[in-house]
Amino acid sequence: MKRHMKKLGVLMAITFLLSACEKDFLDRPPLDTVVSSNFYKTEADAMSALVATYDVLGYQSAPGVSWAPFLTMSDILSDDAFAGGSDPNDGKDEDELNTYNIPTENLIVHAIYLKNYTGIYRANLLMEKIVDIEASEEFKSRIVAECKFLRAYFYLEQVRFFENIPLLTETIKGPSEYIQSQAAPADVYNQIATDLIDAINILPANIPANEKGRLSKWAASGLLARTYLFYNGVYGAQFTVNENTVDNSVVLGYLEDMITNSGHALFEDYSDNFHLIGEFGVESVFEISHGDILPWWDWGYVRGGEGNLAAQMQGPRVTGSENWDRGWSFGTVNYKLVEDMGNDPRLD
Repeated sequence: MKRHMKKLGVLMAITFLLSACEKDFLDRPPLDTVVSSNFYKTEADAMSALVATYDVLGYQSAPGVSWAPFLTMSDILSDDAFAGGSDPNDGKDEDELNTYNIPTENLIVHAIYLKNYTGIYRANLLMEKIVDIEASEEFKSRIVAECKFLRAYFYLEQVRFFENIPLLTETIKGPSEYIQSQAAPADVYNQIATDLIDAINILPANIPANEKGRLSKWAASGLLARTYLFYNGVYGAQFTVNENTVDNSVVLGYLEDMITNSGHALFEDYSDNFHLIGEFGVESVFEISHGDILPWWDWGYVRGGEGNLAAQMQGPRVTGSENWDRGWSFGTVNYKLVEDMGNDPRLD
């Protein structure tokens, strides 16, 4: 009997110790994985997070959904191009865009929506975390300015495509915030303008060669003008930034500053923009860079590729050419566009 009592006592003691340390045992910090709790500490961490935000610019698909280069899809939605493809059964999602018969399960819609909110989330998260990173204020302010540009870029794609969208300038903190109402388009455009003007005031005018691809103040000025052209052209409205009206004269002032002081200029030959000579050339104010080093695309992880899927999708469906790889012939040109260009030298 005593032996059984001793065993019971030992068992109870072990149970007590296990229950007492169970919480500590489960709450160990991860030592072999990078998570938000052990990241965002140093300048190197901030740069990694910034690169991850830039990286979304090159997303042209989404896991398990569809190919969706934004420019290709914009062409198909316009009068300039048709859905294309090899036959009427090729590219169901593209055909739905082309005919404006777009169901909620269209995979291109899902891909674009997911891409832009991924970029917006990463920009918002880095702006929140940068406050506690050990770095100079100059370093932090430039990171924030780049994030504001990127957030503005993603919101411009999103609001042009969907019009009525949630406007998030902070990360979602929990399940109670999962359901978000749609913002008025004016609120989204005003936020874009606010972010871009903030970026103009902070971003450097000149980008050194070892930082090629990072954003300058001129990139923000150019995107502000592009946003204004669309917003004013479609809605006939002006921006409101910090209770001040930003109209065409204000936007023109930013452009005149860029033309006079940026060092950017036009190529003598317009076609140079589409050749390697034009990459980050004198005419390039903002550029999304793609790579051609194999494997430039990974069919097992399409989003992870650094190639330009738009070139593959819209490339001519030719074989045996010395100049072209075989494309998929989506976004085929409407001949009316060719006729409308008339004698425009860019057609050559």
